[in-house]
Amino acid sequence: MPELIYPELSYTVQGAFYDVYTFPRNKYVYRFATDGILSSSGDWFLFYHLHSSPCQEDLMPQPIFAQPSEDADYQSVLLAYRRAETGRKKERLQIVLLSLEGKTPPQIAQLVKRHVYTVRYWLHQFNCDGLSALGDKPHPGRSPQLTPSQQRQTIDWVKAQLTTRGRVTCRQIAAWAKQTFNQEIHPESLRRLLHAHRCSWQKAGKRDHRANEAEQRQFIEALHQRKTEQPDTRFFFCDEVMFQLSTNTTYTWAEKGQRPIIEANLSRERIIQIGAVEPLTGESFHLFLPFTTQQSFTVFVSEFANVFPQGNIVLIKDGASWHRIKSPQEHIELWTLPPYSPELNPIEQLWQWMRDHCLNNRFFASLAELEEALTEFLANPPYLKQVIQSVCTMP
Repeated sequence: MPELIYPELSYTVQGAFYDVYTFPRNKYVYRFATDGILSSSGDWFLFYHLHSSPCQEDLMPQPIFAQPSEDADYQSVLLAYRRAETGRKKERLQIVLLSLEGKTPPQIAQLVKRHVYTVRYWLHQFNCDGLSALGDKPHPGRSPQLTPSQQRQTIDWVKAQLTTRGRVTCRQIAAWAKQTFNQEIHPESLRRLLHAHRCSWQKAGKRDHRANEAEQRQFIEALHQRKTEQPDTRFFFCDEVMFQLSTNTTYTWAEKGQRPIIEANLSRERIIQIGAVEPLTGESFHLFLPFTTQQSFTVFVSEFANVFPQGNIVLIKDGASWHRIKSPQEHIELWTLPPYSPELNPIEQLWQWMRDHCLNNRFFASLAELEEALTEFLANPPYLKQVIQSVCTMP
């Protein structure tokens, strides 16, 4: 008998001594059927092995442990465990790791919440075929409708449509595949194909066609150079935003068959907020203004300097006409973003987050209520700092 499988129980029938082995149905089972009785039940085999003489050593089961090899030692298994793509494979590698650490199958079964037979099965698979035996077997079913080269051609076509066609749906891809490959492919199959090639349905970003990429790269290089030469310099990004009183609706969870209806205010009144954020630390400063002028921006910079009175600070702004002022404080240096480059200003991401989480699907009867909703978010510094560090990224 193989040393990897040990009897679950032993008993005597009419003077003959038997061991009962239970193990999953697999390709290794048939070598055990030479000197015993083999029966099957579902996916499990019961093998009754006849002993010539019952001795005490035969009554003691021999535990199964993972046997490391040159290609599958502890470090290799640990690395594979960290890189496992599925939860099932991660669990099987965990079983092997625990066995290599000296734990028995019953102990492992208790830790991973699996049956002891399952633990022994995967240890047996690992000892026979190594790490390759722990992966998922190919799912049964028909072969893919598209060949690998056709799949690659489909993905390349979808990526090319972003600049020429714009919005591309699975139905449009199915129509293109019908015309190109002469095959009827269901849109759901194409959706799975896109997900398998690391594509997802997402909203496209925008970039002004007037922006100069060379100037943008030069600005980013200067930013990183200053950060390298003077690590103590703090970089704040500032900008204004106008929040309108009109109600903006977006997707939300609701009962099927009943579209949620939200009371709306169609007024175009607006409130102006100006702020500065430091993406690395999450620090920020905000003010509400009645209008945007050079005088109001000067007041903002002066108040900002009072809140951050020390250290070398670079305050980065866009090229709006009311931003063309001189710094009122020596420790604050004013930089200007390249023209038509709002994507380089991280505070834009904060404004969008506030619209999505503070204003969307909400009715405000007056500007006072709108300001109160914004102030409620800004008045929670720990949460505000967490949001800034999460959504605002340095260019």
